[in-house]
Amino acid sequence: MALVSEKICLNPCRQRAKPPSSGKGKAKGPAKKPTTAPSQAGPAGNPKPSRAKKGTADECILTPVSIGGPYIGGKKLGANSDVTVTLAVSRRNDQNPWLGVVLGFPLGKDNENDGFGVRYEPVFEAPEKAKTCVTWSHDVKIKFPRGQYKAIITNIAGSDQLDPVLRDQTKLCRATITLDPQARVQVEGFGLPFANPSHPSHGWVNDDAPIVGDVALSNILQQREFVLLVNLWLGVLIQRFNQTLMPPPFSYPYGKLYQHGWDPQAYRKCIEAAPRKKGDSPFMPRFSFEDDNEMVTAMAQGAFQEAFFLDHAVQEIAKFKLPAYFVPKSEDSAYVIIARPKDFVEQYEKQWPRLTSDGLLKVLLREDWVETVDPPMDGKVKKPRRILNWQPGSSNTLPEFPPLQIMQLMITLTISFWRSDMTNARRRVTAVLDLRPGENPTCTVNIKHLRRRMALQRDVMRGTGFYETLKRNDQDLALDLAIDHSELKIEDNKTSDVRLELGEESVPFQSVINLLAKMDPELADAIVDLALPEDRSRFRAYLERRHLGIGIIATPGGTGKTTALCAATLAMIFNKDIGSVFGSGPTNVAISTCAERLYWTGVAVTDRFNAGKEEDAQVHRPLVVRGYKLSDELKAFHVILGRGQAPDDDSIPRSPWSPQPAWKYALSPCNWLLVALGHKLAESSPVEKAVKTLHDRDQPVLHEIRRELEANQLAAAQNFLRLSYMVKIISSASAVLTTPSCAYIPPPRPRQKSEPNPVYQKYRLGAGAVLVDEAGCMLRSDLLSVWGNTLRPLFMAGDTKQLTPPDMEPQNRFSLDLTNSALNFFQGSGLPVYRLRGDDQ
Repeated sequence: MALVSEKICLNPCRQRAKPPSSGKGKAKGPAKKPTTAPSQAGPAGNPKPSRAKKGTADECILTPVSIGGPYIGGKKLGANSDVTVTLAVSRRNDQNPWLGVVLGFPLGKDNENDGFGVRYEPVFEAPEKAKTCVTWSHDVKIKFPRGQYKAIITNIAGSDQLDPVLRDQTKLCRATITLDPQARVQVEGFGLPFANPSHPSHGWVNDDAPIVGDVALSNILQQREFVLLVNLWLGVLIQRFNQTLMPPPFSYPYGKLYQHGWDPQAYRKCIEAAPRKKGDSPFMPRFSFEDDNEMVTAMAQGAFQEAFFLDHAVQEIAKFKLPAYFVPKSEDSAYVIIARPKDFVEQYEKQWPRLTSDGLLKVLLREDWVETVDPPMDGKVKKPRRILNWQPGSSNTLPEFPPLQIMQLMITLTISFWRSDMTNARRRVTAVLDLRPGENPTCTVNIKHLRRRMALQRDVMRGTGFYETLKRNDQDLALDLAIDHSELKIEDNKTSDVRLELGEESVPFQSVINLLAKMDPELADAIVDLALPEDRSRFRAYLERRHLGIGIIATPGGTGKTTALCAATLAMIFNKDIGSVFGSGPTNVAISTCAERLYWTGVAVTDRFNAGKEEDAQVHRPLVVRGYKLSDELKAFHVILGRGQAPDDDSIPRSPWSPQPAWKYALSPCNWLLVALGHKLAESSPVEKAVKTLHDRDQPVLHEIRRELEANQLAAAQNFLRLSYMVKIISSASAVLTTPSCAYIPPPRPRQKSEPNPVYQKYRLGAGAVLVDEAGCMLRSDLLSVWGNTLRPLFMAGDTKQLTPPDMEPQNRFSLDLTNSALNFFQGSGLPVYRLRGDDQ
């Protein structure tokens, strides 16, 4: 077939090519070579190209040497290649549009059984919902810089220069993309964990082995010129590269948040400068961010707007005058039954459940709003939607109720609330801002190369891979990522070809941490045995090869998720390079449940390991502390000793005028201190999961406290001992689990005193690893509140069938992105996930 010579040069900076005409039907003659795109290209004509809103993906061939081969990609076109190469055009909402090349490498089909885990990718069929699905392709995206390259497109169908397998392709075109001198491609997906040991791609990705000839992946990413063979009509391909048809660049309309710390006034001005207009949809959820400002803006503005609009709703609700009735409860108290008009219910449908979740309202009464109901109401009372106790002595005195009358007076009142989310917003925003380059590390544990780990932490939270961080070879940022003092080897003049020597194995681009190392092998076996027999081999492999120290357990509830998380946490506790773990979750219930399971699972493992061994060969039981406010701990301890009653979950007096305390007795510092003191009340506690007595293999700190008290004959009730002993127990714990708000203390504002004893924050900053349970309901900003801005081992688990974080404020532009939980985001960004049997999603 004769070569049809059609050639056009596209330089987005210097030329605006007109879109090609559709040219329906057969061509009437050979196309000319105008400066604009031709209307016909080839004997079969040029059908009108698809204008898909979200973009296009066309399989193509990458030719690193010549159009005659060797080829990378193009298996569907007849080329012998196991790499898929795609020319991609992306026009997704609320993201920068881009054009580039996607290289796809096949993941091993046995990866899950081998213990590597499963990789996920985002699903965009319903972009308003942050969903993921299993993928079997490791994709590396090469995004061409918009306006900083030129493209020369030529029709080469039937050319004698082609490999014979391609000469029958009637639409084949060559696209030569040349970058401007200072331009750089943007690479995504590079450095993510990959495994396919039975396929050459394992070496291509992990060892930077040549894919064809002498061309390796690192060589492709550093090219200044890319030559593609695309099986499209010339006019269609020209339209793919015509960037005048692309949407304008996208950016969040809030400027650069790097300029602000916690500054509510500045954030309010940002919201006012870019108000949400009628018909504007919330920003779509994201699984990746192009730069640090996008990442920080989405999480920080999302957290602030959530609190800002909720507080605004509180102020608006306080302006409503609502009808209500008093219903006698006893001689000195009454119920208030509040009628909510239909328009009120509809307007605050989202906010009302959140504002009343603690059961507390502030009711404001005025005398001139009280009027007699005529005729009196009968004895039938509808079930009230919200109940508020009333007590005498308040500023508003209740009228006397005639005997036997259920309702006698109708009043008008306004409602306010005790709660405000601004405190949580400040914590979340500050934790997000800690990710900014140049911030101090939020980790005091003695690990090497903190600045490098901080850069990797930003990469993890951006979800784009690790290319920019891993290719840098600055002397002040050594590329040793492993905790076990791995040795770095860099080949001359090839900075992207990095080897991290871990034992006898060479692992490029990421650190692999063996959580089962640095402990007695028999103890490691006891931990692995917590898995089902058929899962033990792959569970061991997953724990032994944690890329960057990150582990994810995503599976439906009831399949052993929490047990697997506890096993992984015990491995980190007994690993001498890690040693201590800080844990958290989205709710108090989730945290308490995880703490109890972790402790009693640890007791079972250590008792089984110690059985029949000499004392010096035994290990101590883990000391797991479920942390609460120290003020609540001291109050509970005082009440328990004062009353002389067995401690339980109601040891703290409950007030009807304040939120119910989250404090529970089991594994609290109060529980551990009573056990250390050997107090008889601890033994009589009815709380099932509480610790009752001190065991010989409990942690030494507990025995030290008992010996100190006995030697000095100190009374257990002495006030000056309680706080110091509790702090000592917390600081010496194997694992401390508490809420993000209890463990993260933002820098004090002017004229504000910091917490007198931030023991939980100190433990969090110094912990060797972090665990998170029920991560499918946890905001990413809450995760950062406990994980920090410096990479260290993290294990998270979540129920894939559970609801994501609750519905957010309708006016929050980032409400959809906030529903993309920490678990879901990490899944979608490509980190390997461990699934339990029965999870076939």
